[in-house]
Amino acid sequence: MALAYADRRDRGRRPRAPGPRLGNWKLAYADFLTALVALFLVLWLVSDTPAGGRTDIAEFFRGEPEAATLAVTSTPEAEAAELAGALRATRRLTDLNNRLQILAHGDRVRIDLFDRTSDPLFESGGAALTASGRAGMAELADVLTTGNWPIEIEGHTDAFPAIGNGPDNWSLSSERAHSARRALLTAGLAPARIRAVTGLADTVPLRPEEPHLAANRRITLVLQVAQ
Repeated sequence: MALAYADRRDRGRRPRAPGPRLGNWKLAYADFLTALVALFLVLWLVSDTPAGGRTDIAEFFRGEPEAATLAVTSTPEAEAAELAGALRATRRLTDLNNRLQILAHGDRVRIDLFDRTSDPLFESGGAALTASGRAGMAELADVLTTGNWPIEIEGHTDAFPAIGNGPDNWSLSSERAHSARRALLTAGLAPARIRAVTGLADTVPLRPEEPHLAANRRITLVLQVAQ
Protein backbone atom coordinates (compact mmCIF):
# COMPACT_ATOMS: atom_id res chain seq x y z
CA MET A 1 0.00 0.00 0.00
CA ALA A 2 1.40 3.39 -0.97
CA LEU A 3 2.34 5.78 1.87
CA ALA A 4 1.05 9.34 1.87
CA TYR A 5 3.59 12.02 2.69
CA ALA A 6 3.25 15.48 4.13
CA ASP A 7 5.57 18.29 3.04
CA ARG A 8 6.94 19.80 6.26
CA ARG A 9 8.76 23.11 6.14
CA ASP A 10 10.18 25.05 9.12
CA ARG A 11 10.44 28.80 8.74
CA GLY A 12 13.94 30.07 8.40
CA ARG A 13 15.44 26.58 8.09
CA ARG A 14 16.38 24.28 5.25
CA PRO A 15 13.37 22.20 4.05
CA ARG A 16 13.28 18.69 5.43
CA ALA A 17 12.53 15.50 3.47
CA PRO A 18 8.87 14.50 3.37
CA GLY A 19 7.84 12.39 6.33
CA PRO A 20 5.19 9.64 6.49
CA ARG A 21 1.78 10.33 7.93
CA LEU A 22 1.16 8.55 11.19
CA GLY A 23 -2.48 7.64 10.26
CA ASN A 24 -1.69 5.09 7.55
CA TRP A 25 -2.46 2.16 9.85
CA LYS A 26 -6.08 3.31 9.87
CA LEU A 27 -6.33 2.81 6.09
CA ALA A 28 -4.86 -0.67 6.36
CA TYR A 29 -7.27 -1.53 9.18
CA ALA A 30 -10.23 -0.28 7.11
CA ASP A 31 -9.15 -2.50 4.20
CA PHE A 32 -8.90 -5.46 6.54
CA LEU A 33 -12.42 -4.87 7.91
CA THR A 34 -13.84 -4.56 4.37
CA ALA A 35 -12.29 -7.88 3.35
CA LEU A 36 -13.57 -9.51 6.54
CA VAL A 37 -17.14 -8.31 5.92
CA ALA A 38 -16.95 -9.60 2.32
CA LEU A 39 -15.78 -12.99 3.59
CA PHE A 40 -18.67 -13.26 6.06
CA LEU A 41 -21.12 -12.25 3.30
CA VAL A 42 -19.86 -15.00 0.98
CA LEU A 43 -20.01 -17.59 3.79
CA TRP A 44 -23.57 -16.55 4.59
CA LEU A 45 -24.66 -16.87 0.94
CA VAL A 46 -23.00 -20.26 0.50
CA SER A 47 -24.56 -21.61 3.71
CA ASP A 48 -28.01 -20.89 2.23
CA THR A 49 -27.23 -22.56 -1.13
CA PRO A 50 -28.28 -26.18 -1.92
CA ALA A 51 -25.55 -28.78 -2.28
CA GLY A 52 -25.82 -28.82 -6.09
CA GLY A 53 -25.44 -25.08 -6.25
CA ARG A 54 -22.31 -25.22 -4.08
CA THR A 55 -20.75 -27.64 -6.56
CA ASP A 56 -21.48 -25.25 -9.43
CA ILE A 57 -19.96 -22.35 -7.50
CA ALA A 58 -16.85 -24.39 -6.70
CA GLU A 59 -16.44 -25.37 -10.36
CA PHE A 60 -16.77 -21.74 -11.38
CA PHE A 61 -13.98 -20.61 -9.07
CA ARG A 62 -11.78 -23.50 -10.18
CA GLY A 63 -11.82 -21.97 -13.66
CA GLU A 64 -14.58 -24.18 -15.14
CA PRO A 65 -17.46 -21.73 -15.69
CA GLU A 66 -18.68 -23.49 -18.83
CA ALA A 67 -19.27 -26.78 -17.00
CA ALA A 68 -21.08 -24.99 -14.20
CA THR A 69 -23.30 -23.13 -16.67
CA LEU A 70 -24.23 -26.34 -18.50
CA ALA A 71 -25.10 -28.06 -15.23
CA VAL A 72 -27.55 -25.28 -14.39
CA THR A 73 -29.14 -24.60 -17.80
CA SER A 74 -29.26 -28.04 -19.45
CA THR A 75 -32.74 -29.59 -19.01
CA PRO A 76 -34.54 -32.41 -20.84
CA GLU A 77 -36.80 -29.81 -22.48
CA ALA A 78 -33.79 -27.81 -23.69
CA GLU A 79 -32.10 -30.97 -24.96
CA ALA A 80 -35.28 -31.97 -26.84
CA ALA A 81 -35.51 -28.55 -28.49
CA GLU A 82 -31.84 -28.73 -29.47
CA LEU A 83 -32.24 -32.24 -30.89
CA ALA A 84 -35.32 -31.24 -32.90
CA GLY A 85 -33.41 -28.31 -34.41
CA ALA A 86 -30.45 -30.54 -35.27
CA LEU A 87 -32.70 -33.11 -36.97
CA ARG A 88 -34.48 -30.43 -39.00
CA ALA A 89 -31.08 -29.22 -40.22
CA THR A 90 -29.88 -32.71 -41.19
CA ARG A 91 -29.13 -32.84 -44.92
CA ARG A 92 -29.95 -36.53 -45.15
CA LEU A 93 -33.59 -35.69 -44.43
CA THR A 94 -33.94 -32.97 -47.05
CA ASP A 95 -35.68 -35.35 -49.48
CA LEU A 96 -38.41 -35.81 -46.86
CA ASN A 97 -38.90 -32.11 -46.03
CA ASN A 98 -42.21 -31.91 -47.88
CA ARG A 99 -43.65 -34.80 -45.89
CA LEU A 100 -41.79 -34.53 -42.61
CA GLN A 101 -42.53 -32.58 -39.42
CA ILE A 102 -40.13 -32.53 -36.45
CA LEU A 103 -41.22 -30.86 -33.23
CA ALA A 104 -40.13 -30.87 -29.58
CA HIS A 105 -42.86 -31.63 -27.05
CA GLY A 106 -41.60 -31.29 -23.50
CA ASP A 107 -38.76 -33.76 -23.06
CA ARG A 108 -39.57 -35.64 -26.29
CA VAL A 109 -39.14 -35.11 -30.01
CA ARG A 110 -41.95 -36.12 -32.37
CA ILE A 111 -41.09 -36.98 -35.98
CA ASP A 112 -44.16 -37.21 -38.23
CA LEU A 113 -43.72 -38.84 -41.65
CA PHE A 114 -47.07 -38.23 -43.31
CA ASP A 115 -48.89 -39.42 -46.37
CA ARG A 116 -49.58 -37.55 -49.58
CA THR A 117 -52.32 -38.39 -52.04
CA SER A 118 -49.89 -38.30 -54.95
CA ASP A 119 -47.15 -40.19 -53.08
CA PRO A 120 -48.58 -42.44 -50.34
CA LEU A 121 -46.57 -44.19 -47.64
CA PHE A 122 -48.72 -47.33 -47.68
CA GLU A 123 -50.68 -49.29 -50.23
CA SER A 124 -54.29 -48.10 -50.39
CA GLY A 125 -56.31 -49.63 -47.57
CA GLY A 126 -53.41 -51.86 -46.51
CA ALA A 127 -50.39 -51.93 -44.23
CA ALA A 128 -47.67 -52.63 -46.81
CA LEU A 129 -45.22 -49.77 -47.33
CA THR A 130 -44.81 -48.39 -50.82
CA ALA A 131 -41.33 -47.92 -52.33
CA SER A 132 -41.51 -44.28 -51.23
CA GLY A 133 -42.49 -45.33 -47.71
CA ARG A 134 -39.61 -47.80 -47.43
CA ALA A 135 -37.15 -45.17 -48.66
CA GLY A 136 -38.43 -42.69 -46.08
CA MET A 137 -38.06 -45.20 -43.25
CA ALA A 138 -34.55 -46.07 -44.40
CA GLU A 139 -33.52 -42.40 -44.36
CA LEU A 140 -34.93 -41.93 -40.85
CA ALA A 141 -33.22 -45.09 -39.60
CA ASP A 142 -29.91 -43.90 -41.06
CA VAL A 143 -30.13 -40.65 -39.08
CA LEU A 144 -31.49 -42.19 -35.86
CA THR A 145 -28.71 -44.80 -35.62
CA THR A 146 -26.35 -41.95 -34.70
CA GLY A 147 -28.08 -41.58 -31.30
CA ASN A 148 -29.35 -43.86 -28.54
CA TRP A 149 -32.74 -42.36 -27.74
CA PRO A 150 -35.51 -44.89 -27.00
CA ILE A 151 -38.20 -44.74 -29.67
CA GLU A 152 -41.96 -45.20 -29.65
CA ILE A 153 -43.76 -45.80 -32.96
CA GLU A 154 -47.31 -44.56 -33.52
CA GLY A 155 -49.55 -45.37 -36.47
CA HIS A 156 -52.30 -42.90 -37.48
CA THR A 157 -55.11 -42.90 -40.04
CA ASP A 158 -57.45 -40.26 -41.39
CA ALA A 159 -61.11 -40.13 -40.34
CA PHE A 160 -62.50 -42.03 -43.33
CA PRO A 161 -64.03 -45.35 -42.23
CA ALA A 162 -62.77 -48.67 -43.55
CA ILE A 163 -64.10 -49.75 -46.93
CA GLY A 164 -65.71 -53.12 -47.44
CA ASN A 165 -64.20 -55.99 -45.49
CA GLY A 166 -60.90 -54.24 -44.84
CA PRO A 167 -59.53 -53.67 -41.33
CA ASP A 168 -60.96 -50.84 -39.29
CA ASN A 169 -58.83 -47.79 -38.55
CA TRP A 170 -57.61 -49.14 -35.22
CA SER A 171 -56.32 -52.36 -36.74
CA LEU A 172 -54.98 -50.57 -39.83
CA SER A 173 -53.02 -47.99 -37.81
CA SER A 174 -51.53 -50.73 -35.61
CA GLU A 175 -50.51 -52.88 -38.60
CA ARG A 176 -48.91 -49.86 -40.30
CA ALA A 177 -46.97 -49.02 -37.14
CA HIS A 178 -45.56 -52.56 -37.12
CA SER A 179 -44.69 -52.28 -40.82
CA ALA A 180 -42.75 -49.13 -39.99
CA ARG A 181 -41.01 -50.96 -37.13
CA ARG A 182 -39.91 -53.77 -39.42
CA ALA A 183 -38.65 -51.29 -42.04
CA LEU A 184 -36.60 -49.41 -39.44
CA LEU A 185 -35.03 -52.65 -38.18
CA THR A 186 -34.24 -53.77 -41.73
CA ALA A 187 -32.53 -50.42 -42.29
CA GLY A 188 -30.24 -50.98 -39.30
CA LEU A 189 -32.01 -49.60 -36.22
CA ALA A 190 -31.24 -51.64 -33.09
CA PRO A 191 -34.32 -53.59 -31.86
CA ALA A 192 -33.66 -52.58 -28.23
CA ARG A 193 -34.23 -48.93 -29.16
CA ILE A 194 -37.93 -49.53 -29.84
CA ARG A 195 -39.96 -49.34 -26.62
CA ALA A 196 -43.56 -49.31 -27.89
CA VAL A 197 -45.59 -49.76 -31.08
CA THR A 198 -49.10 -48.30 -30.99
CA GLY A 199 -52.02 -47.82 -33.36
CA LEU A 200 -54.09 -44.71 -32.60
CA ALA A 201 -56.52 -44.76 -35.57
CA ASP A 202 -57.83 -41.24 -36.24
CA THR A 203 -57.85 -40.06 -32.59
CA VAL A 204 -54.78 -37.79 -32.86
CA PRO A 205 -55.01 -36.03 -36.25
CA LEU A 206 -52.08 -33.96 -37.47
CA ARG A 207 -54.61 -31.38 -38.71
CA PRO A 208 -57.56 -31.52 -36.27
CA GLU A 209 -59.53 -28.98 -38.32
CA GLU A 210 -59.27 -31.31 -41.34
CA PRO A 211 -59.68 -34.87 -40.00
CA HIS A 212 -59.94 -36.39 -43.51
CA LEU A 213 -56.72 -34.80 -44.79
CA ALA A 214 -54.12 -37.16 -46.28
CA ALA A 215 -51.42 -35.79 -43.91
CA ASN A 216 -53.30 -37.33 -40.97
CA ARG A 217 -52.29 -40.75 -42.36
CA ARG A 218 -48.82 -40.96 -40.92
CA ILE A 219 -46.20 -42.72 -38.85
CA THR A 220 -44.90 -40.87 -35.79
CA LEU A 221 -41.57 -41.66 -34.15
CA VAL A 222 -41.33 -40.36 -30.59
CA LEU A 223 -37.77 -39.94 -29.31
CA GLN A 224 -37.43 -40.03 -25.52
CA VAL A 225 -34.70 -37.53 -24.68
CA ALA A 226 -35.04 -38.01 -20.89
CA GLN A 227 -34.21 -41.66 -20.22
